[in-house]
Amino acid sequence: LAGVGWTPPGETRVARELWLLDTVRGLLKFQDIEVKRNALSLLLLLVGTAAGRSRLGVTGTTEEVAQLLVALPDGEAARLAAAVLLKVAEEPLGREALFRMTHVIEHLRQRAHCSDLEISRDVALVLWLLDEEEGGRKPSIALPMAVVQLGQSLRSSTTRNYSAMALHTMAQESQGTRAIAALPHIVRLIRGLAVEGECRQQLYDVCERVQAVTT
Repeated sequence: LAGVGWTPPGETRVARELWLLDTVRGLLKFQDIEVKRNALSLLLLLVGTAAGRSRLGVTGTTEEVAQLLVALPDGEAARLAAAVLLKVAEEPLGREALFRMTHVIEHLRQRAHCSDLEISRDVALVLWLLDEEEGGRKPSIALPMAVVQLGQSLRSSTTRNYSAMALHTMAQESQGTRAIAALPHIVRLIRGLAVEGECRQQLYDVCERVQAVTT
């Protein structure tokens, strides 16, 4: 649109972003899954703007995306909804809006266990941020993202031993154990790996520590 000389209405950049944000929110209500998918792609860009951040806590955007994620089947649209929700949860206003949606959070906890790895990861990270803030800790996804990367490295035989050792070291601290436990798809991966020797013992110890904090 910019290439053909068209710009959204509004005298300032923030005003134009607000107009786009409201337009995209309207597109989310369409039943066509492709329209929803494209609207979510746009929303993923817009929630990082100044206008997007200012609207997260005062409009229904956060609730609309959360409810959409709960309702959508696994697939590209649901992955985009999860990515949008994670971006929302990284902002204080977004987390505040999510805290008000207790009826949605329980559905998100169930979605964190789905078989789609991208959805499971992003929803788990959203819940981690909410749990950290509720516990009076500084919300950050740095630690669980490190767990995600180490978990992915377990799939490779060349990096498996290092990753197992790093996860084992991480699990010695309560925050590290909580970060691992917060990612169901990583816990499933660790439990399902067929490994031998010291690597096996380290991963077994990790699972034991995770079990202790989740029961």
